[in-house]
Amino acid sequence: LVPVTLLDFTIVPAGDRVRLAWRVGGEEDVLGFHVDRRQGDADWIRVTASLIAGTFSGRYEFEDTSDDIGAGGTFEYRLVVYSRTGDTDTFGPFAVSVTPSVKPHLSQNYPNPTQLPTAITVHLDRAGLATVTIYDARGARIRTILDGNLAEGTTVLTWDGRDDEGVPAPSGTYYYRLDSGTVRTSRKLVLAR
Repeated sequence: LVPVTLLDFTIVPAGDRVRLAWRVGGEEDVLGFHVDRRQGDADWIRVTASLIAGTFSGRYEFEDTSDDIGAGGTFEYRLVVYSRTGDTDTFGPFAVSVTPSVKPHLSQNYPNPTQLPTAITVHLDRAGLATVTIYDARGARIRTILDGNLAEGTTVLTWDGRDDEGVPAPSGTYYYRLDSGTVRTSRKLVLAR
């Protein structure tokens, strides 16, 4: 274990992002921190691209601006500390509730990679027309899973891995896109049969 003490920790939802700040004692032994996040029973995912270095006062900060935050919900975070000797330790989990963003949002499908069916969450700030379409890696349309009016708020859609003709799509990389009003956003999913 890393000989470091977590002295204080704050986690604050801020619209479509979450801010984390913490202070440690024994920081002379700390190389840096990674931050992991999960929602519900999902696996932990690393949300930091590189180690977070602190200040000389032992303070660290991180702002999670991942697209998944915009859909809202309860998220858990944990801090993974790395020592200069190569040891690791974990602090947390720390939970925070986030209200949905005020802009349309398309969440990462779950699970991903998927063995089907997979859930795709769409959040609209107001009711309106929306289309959610699946495309293959070449950009060819495979399936339209929603084309019509969608209520304000959060809607969970599912894709069964079939194209518009009912034929199972092969394993591989796919993209799904939300078109709603002036918003067009897309995400990648991996189908593993």
